This record gives sequence, structure tokens and C-alpha cells, in this order.
Amino acid sequence: MNEHNEKQAEHYAKQYQSVKPNVNISKDADLWEWARWYPLFVLEDFFRTMSGRSAVVTCCGSGRELGMLHKYGIKLTATDLTIEQLSDFVRDKIVERAEIQNAERLSYADDSFDYGFVYAGLHHLAHPHAGLCELMRTGREAAIFIEP
Repeated sequence: MNEHNEKQAEHYAKQYQSVKPNVNISKDADLWEWARWYPLFVLEDFFRTMSGRSAVVTCCGSGRELGMLHKYGIKLTATDLTIEQLSDFVRDKIVERAEIQNAERLSYADDSFDYGFVYAGLHHLAHPHAGLCELMRTGREAAIFIEP
């Protein structure tokens, strides 16, 4: 693992405690922390309808969204360019698997998952529309994207 990956893994390891499956924002959370979670809270009723379905999640980063999706029984495949930061999610069975994938060119066949999902990741891509097209291609039901 190169130095950049080590620093990224170290950073994400510190964040893991705040993204476990039982997502709770304390009443003492600052406005910034609350705002980062708000788009996920708005979609909770929809996430309930996805129980037992599968989703590929691209551009996972710290995996902030994984705990909430898991909470509703969604079978998750988490992807990013580095996945060391997702090892705790795999160990704790929050995701079924974590894989290194380029969000602009996923290796999965068409309709491999019920849903494609990305949270605040498309804007990191050189070609965000390609990433969105990949979610639509690999998701049978829908592509769900949340961007700041």
C-alpha cells in the first residue's frame, strides 16, 4: 500500500465509528455534521422499500451511506479506487463485498444489481456522466445519486 493509501485508510478508520449501522446524529452535532447526513435521512422511507434488494455503491470513500443502507436490509457491494478503508464494513457484514472499481467503467454486467447508488462521489470523477451511466447500466430498477 503506498503512502497515500495508508493516510487515506488511517483517515477513514477514524470515521468508522460514526458510520456504523445504527446511524444516529446526537443532539449536540454541529450544523455541518447534520447537513452531511440530511440527504440520507430524507430518503429513509424509500430505503425501507429496498429491503432484500441488492445495490452497487460507487465512490464509497468513508462509507458514510453504507450503515444506513444496511440498516434497511439492502445487500451491498461497495466500490472505490481504494478499499482498505472499507475492511471494517466487510468484517462487520455491513457490506457483502468491497471491490476496487473505476466508477466510470464498472466491470459488472448489465443489470447486475437492483440499484446503483452514489452519495457525493460523482463530482470527484473526471467524467461524472459516465459514472451515472454506469449506475444506470448495472442497476435493473434505478440509479440513485445524491450530490452536493
